[in-house]
Amino acid sequence: MGAWARRILVLGALVAGAGLRAAPTAPDLGALRVCVADMAYPPYITLDLAHPGLAERRLVEAGAAVGVRVEIAYLPIRRCHRMVRDGDMDLVYLAATPQSLAEYRFPRTAQGQPDRALRIAQELVVVVVRRADPVVWDGKRFGQPPALGTRAGLRMAREAAERLGLAVDDSAFDAAQALRKLQAKRHDAVLLLQADVEQQGTLMKELDLLALPKPAATFDGYMAASPKLHPGREAALRAYWKALPRWKP
Repeated sequence: MGAWARRILVLGALVAGAGLRAAPTAPDLGALRVCVADMAYPPYITLDLAHPGLAERRLVEAGAAVGVRVEIAYLPIRRCHRMVRDGDMDLVYLAATPQSLAEYRFPRTAQGQPDRALRIAQELVVVVVRRADPVVWDGKRFGQPPALGTRAGLRMAREAAERLGLAVDDSAFDAAQALRKLQAKRHDAVLLLQADVEQQGTLMKELDLLALPKPAATFDGYMAASPKLHPGREAALRAYWKALPRWKP
């Protein structure tokens, strides 16, 4: 068994460990394999089977409510993207960016648009700068084109930069490394999620960095499915999509 497989959280174990109970009358619609980026975002994602975060609990509870067994694997985000795209996993959290909409399955309306009633979160991409060396940003454009950075795998930052006609360096392993590169003047500004900025509050103060008040972009977040989902999991997927918004933060 590979390392990633050993890190899978099976529904039964998580439900038992967290004191949760599935709906007793829900039919068994099979299992869905959910890939979660191996980055902790307490209190939402803890990466800890014994003490699951709010989002981890919701991922499992939503499945239990409609009779869907949920298995969660923690992997690097780019590997999550690849494995779900290739059909080796079933679901991954993604924003409805043009690239992701083209590569993955999202719940859609009859008109073919992402179904906002089934989104599970709204994400803000924020601009972080050095307090002593601010960048002009009015919410639509920069005063001068900056050298932008972000963390690895953050598709929303890349999409926000592309909308502005700018490139973005995503070689930083995580948000903390991206912020340190900014402080070292490797970048003029960094694009991160609001959740990243909140989690890195202490480091932001230490490095004397500032998140500008106007976001670079706003995206709806969904549990996106593999385009190669096994037909036998189709009923489980549709039931799960409908159940998830009831547990959104």
